[in-house]
Amino acid sequence: MTTTTTSNLQARLASLMTTRDVADMFGVTSMTVHLWRMNRGLPVIVIPGDNRPAIRYDRADVVSWAAAQERRPRLQPRAARAA
Repeated sequence: MTTTTTSNLQARLASLMTTRDVADMFGVTSMTVHLWRMNRGLPVIVIPGDNRPAIRYDRADVVSWAAAQERRPRLQPRAARAA
């Protein structure tokens, strides 16, 4: 892989959303996002890992899916949660 390709891939991976990001976007729990993925076809990107794959979401795909499902993202993100 060339340096340019590696840089593009790293930038692409950094721009993907986590399950928590999607949950915050819609004001729902991570479990709800998981159920949407399993039961309602929320598009997902699976990144292989050592123990288990990482689940990520492309923002454009999530927005398109939400429009088709007639779901709207929150206008304001949830306040930061205590860890």
